[in-house]
Amino acid sequence: LPKSLYLQFHRAANVYFLSIAAISTIPFVRAKWQPKVFLVIFILLAQACKDLYEDLKRRRDDQAENTRIVGRFNARQSSFQETRWCEIDAG
Repeated sequence: LPKSLYLQFHRAANVYFLSIAAISTIPFVRAKWQPKVFLVIFILLAQACKDLYEDLKRRRDDQAENTRIVGRFNARQSSFQETRWCEIDAG
């Protein structure tokens, strides 16, 4: 979660919303701080949920790709052998 928050604050919009929420919590500013703070929390949670969904989908897709059967050429036997992608080394 901290890495997610770090990455979310690289977006200019999130920094803007956080600074507006921080300014609204100053006592001499006559603005209601609750809606602004809750908006920032909601935005951060929504983006974290979206990132989690994308990470889980990417993991599932990677797992499916890595278990695919492919043909690997064996030079000694001069034939192709069936193997999984995850068992193939580059080079």
